[in-house]
Amino acid sequence: MGTENISVKMGYIGVGDEATYNTLELMKEIVLSSQENFGIRQFVSQIISHVPAYDEMGEIATIYNFIRSRTRFTKDPLSFELLQTPDFIIRQISSGIIPTVDCDDMAVLGATFLSILGYPVHFKAISTNGDNEFSHVYVMVKVGCCYIPFDPASPIGRLGIEPHNIKKEYLEKI
Repeated sequence: MGTENISVKMGYIGVGDEATYNTLELMKEIVLSSQENFGIRQFVSQIISHVPAYDEMGEIATIYNFIRSRTRFTKDPLSFELLQTPDFIIRQISSGIIPTVDCDDMAVLGATFLSILGYPVHFKAISTNGDNEFSHVYVMVKVGCCYIPFDPASPIGRLGIEPHNIKKEYLEKI
């Protein structure tokens, strides 16, 4: 697979919390620009084609299970933050490749798929370790009147479950 049509944003994103806030802003930009991609909309429509109309939890669970089963979690390189676009990940899946993605890639992919289907979403960055540094991000998706966690990168592997030992959190609205 070549590198045609792959855009890369490079630059200083800061350190500590500033780096997290700047990364979340870049993630938000990717989601917003991906929402306009009709090819992604068609791809998502195929994923949920077997779910009955108006079955919101069915749609959300189907997207969640698709991301968990068609990607492989792996960490970013040590020296930089790598953000993969939904279009790039979809092209890998469509070519029979299982893309390696981390939590921010899964969050961008999930937020894009869910927002294309009309669900309000936020990114939630959290710290669960003693140093109080942000170490994980996932999506919060609105179902009815409540937001539920959508975290396909979680080793728990269940929709609606989030870590219980959150020490610090930040929500980025999309």
